Amino acid sequence: MTEHAEPPVDERPEPGEPPHTFFVAMAVMIVVLGCGELYFRGSPLDDSIEKARAVTMKTTAYRHVGGDIVVTGDSRTFHAVVPTVMNATLQDLTGGRFTTFNFASPAATPPVFLMAAHEATRHKHKPRVFVIGLSPVHMSFGDTIEIANVSPLVNWSNVPLLIRTTFWSSPEEAAGSIAYASSRLLSQRVDVIIGVRDLKLIGPAAGTFEDNWGWISLGARTTAATQDARARGRAVGYGDLMDKSKGHKPLPLAQRYIEVAVRILHAAGIRAVLMGTPQARQLDVNHDAAHNYFEYLAMMKEVSRRTGAPFVDFNDFPGLENLDFTDGDHLNEGGAIKFTGMLATTVIAPLVR
Repeated sequence: MTEHAEPPVDERPEPGEPPHTFFVAMAVMIVVLGCGELYFRGSPLDDSIEKARAVTMKTTAYRHVGGDIVVTGDSRTFHAVVPTVMNATLQDLTGGRFTTFNFASPAATPPVFLMAAHEATRHKHKPRVFVIGLSPVHMSFGDTIEIANVSPLVNWSNVPLLIRTTFWSSPEEAAGSIAYASSRLLSQRVDVIIGVRDLKLIGPAAGTFEDNWGWISLGARTTAATQDARARGRAVGYGDLMDKSKGHKPLPLAQRYIEVAVRILHAAGIRAVLMGTPQARQLDVNHDAAHNYFEYLAMMKEVSRRTGAPFVDFNDFPGLENLDFTDGDHLNEGGAIKFTGMLATTVIAPLVR
């Protein structure tokens, strides 16, 4: 009887599933981005980058100026904390002279707050108090570097911190930290090249290099009808991002970004404050069981308990009215002056006395 040999087994991986694809892609990406960085490093265009991006200029200004009081956050904080008002109020209350820097960035998310805290710990003139402005939406979607407005704080020194923060929770997110942060470095340079070609480099934002370091005024009050219409529109958008039925919930990685930021600040001898940012009352429509507002509060209180950083919730800020906002959550100039004075009185002054 003739024996038939078994056909050879094809041990090659299935098409489209090569082994170690993720690690190969990571290695190639790092090499390509590293070569691009080395190519542009030392180029005269580096100086142009700081002049081409108004928000990037804020980082450069902070490195030169620093501040005793530093605040970070998104556009709510960006337009809410007036450095000159903070300094004057603290001098009246304590008799001391202080400097304040508004280090907030529009559309910033928890990864940006962590990078801002890292910049503060590396500054030769470390702040005495570092305030992180937060809102419920940050905890619902602010856990990935890909969507963060990282341009103001992109530099290689922050990449290891981002990887260390995210690696055990999400190796893919750690890889994204390298890819996105590095690509932003290169894309900024491309922006400058295009700007030079088109002669359209953007000048510095008003107030960035004046006494009010980092703060931009949103002007005077609008009419009640305009403010109400804008606020109700923003309430719909925020409500969608906080809607539990759509799968939105506070994300553990977003919490970790905040907690790591507080811990590195404390390790550097800097007092950290978690601040719930103010908003107009039209946005209160999202403060119910259908949205994740109460889960956000619980998460912030847990971070406060674990780190010892106080959580001060100014969501319903005493003394502010709807007309102090240009819409639902951005203070006009009068509202910002009012809010900064109370923040200095109730939170900052007791910490710096």
